[in-house]
Amino acid sequence: MAQAIGELSFEPAFRGVLPWGLIDNRPYLRSLHSHGLCLWRVGKHTQAAELFERLLWLNPSDNQGALFLLQEVRSGTTWEQCEQAEKGILPAK
Repeated sequence: MAQAIGELSFEPAFRGVLPWGLIDNRPYLRSLHSHGLCLWRVGKHTQAAELFERLLWLNPSDNQGALFLLQEVRSGTTWEQCEQAEKGILPAK
């Protein structure tokens, strides 16, 4: 919903950047980040990767770590595997 509301502000052919340093861009960038995480969590890797790529295009300085997330998604890592790795839980053999 937040993403759709933010997109109402753009021209149809918008191809610019939305730098993180401009504080008014942050809510929209956060909504994209959150949407990508949700897609990844439910196993929609292709859609999540597309969203993280878009986020990198819009915010090339990558203040949100989209590149890291994109690498995880592209490698086929599931949300659960990443979560377990962060907690230091070793995968079952």
